[in-house]
Amino acid sequence: MKRVLVIGSGGSGKTTFARRLAERTGLPLLHLDSLYWRPGWDPTPSADWRKRVEELVTGDAWIMDGNYGGTMDLRLAACDTVVFLDIPRIVCLWRVLKRQLLHRGRPRAELPPGCVERLSWDFVNWIWTYPARRRPAILRRLHELRAEQTVHMLGSTKEMEEFLADPKMRRRDFLASVSAAAGAVAWRLRASAARVRFGYAAITWNGNDRQAIDDIAALGFRGIQLRQSAFDTWHERPNELKDLLSEKRLVFVALSSGNVSLDSVRDDEMIALHVGHARFLRDAGGRYLQIIDQRPQGRTPVADDYRRMGQLLTEIGRRTGDLGIPVAYHPHKGALGESPEEVARVLDAADPRFVHLLLDTAHYQQAGGDPAAAVRRYAGRLLFLHLKDLAGDKFVELGRGTVDFAALFAALDAIKFDGWGMVELDAVTDPAETPKESGAIARRYLERIRRWNDGS
Repeated sequence: MKRVLVIGSGGSGKTTFARRLAERTGLPLLHLDSLYWRPGWDPTPSADWRKRVEELVTGDAWIMDGNYGGTMDLRLAACDTVVFLDIPRIVCLWRVLKRQLLHRGRPRAELPPGCVERLSWDFVNWIWTYPARRRPAILRRLHELRAEQTVHMLGSTKEMEEFLADPKMRRRDFLASVSAAAGAVAWRLRASAARVRFGYAAITWNGNDRQAIDDIAALGFRGIQLRQSAFDTWHERPNELKDLLSEKRLVFVALSSGNVSLDSVRDDEMIALHVGHARFLRDAGGRYLQIIDQRPQGRTPVADDYRRMGQLLTEIGRRTGDLGIPVAYHPHKGALGESPEEVARVLDAADPRFVHLLLDTAHYQQAGGDPAAAVRRYAGRLLFLHLKDLAGDKFVELGRGTVDFAALFAALDAIKFDGWGMVELDAVTDPAETPKESGAIARRYLERIRRWNDGS
């Protein structure tokens, strides 16, 4: 471990972490900000900057901190170790505001003269939208690194401190650890296994959302997904819904926003509809916007359909991302993205910065796919999951079908997934059962396979 790249959102602590790591290891430190900016916030021209970075990465040993997406390929190719500071955006914003107050009217030590500390709305927005617009692409790049490269993802100040306190960070041990790390990409994440928070989708209650909220909270699930009926009820009073969910200790994980059609006469109106849903979701304290792609009517899809769908999803994701709401693309039976090959074509056509994956275990298996393989394949784009089982062609409660949840959770462990698994069932399978009783079956199954947790 001699060439170390430190990356992360603005305010994640890259500069301080890199400096302390350099002090701990004795490796040369290169602050990219101090090299890119010239006095008076004058940027280095792009061509000159790329040439400079090409020269910098040829060094035998270094610690390099900074993002600069235009040269990320050079640095990822040259490093043997990446430290990704995956810090929550609210913490990053607080640190940036604190830095602004501490250095107001004067430059930071690592910046050239005349680079007085500044804070712009564009930078604040960049930090706020980083998890949705930039983090997935970073994760995808990290999963594509060579086998001999090592990745450490640190998700909190505590983990950063633990990393720096590791006795192996002493120089003589630090350099000797390179050979021991060869042959494996070591993902040091928040925990040794996936961290899945379990929620429940209100679709089973068939529009009776207040009852769904009561029942899902009573069952101990910590998140909920709502549909058009919730928008119809609360779209003019999003704070009322926000307060109700807070009272029930439920996270508004996702809103089902409907379909994107290739047969729409007015794309702008369709896009505006989904953006309106995202605005409601944001105002009600929600997180993700679910979208399904609609198959063209009366004909077999052609290559241009996938290209155009990718463009539409990207444009929606771009606009909802500006609101802080990521788009979760939901492959679905009967949709344009149904089989694994079709799903891949849609995702390949969409910009990964703006379009993420909602993996539905039953729909994906019903279309001939392996949900566990999909988790591994789309590790960098997986936003959250719908957990439901499949018996023949019928959706059933967890544990009553053929979905291999042991393999699924093993795959989630392998990629160290940190997110929501939403149990979903379109309707109860036994007319004598209530939706709440169906939900209780799901909870008991998750307890039986030792995956249930009370975390949100």
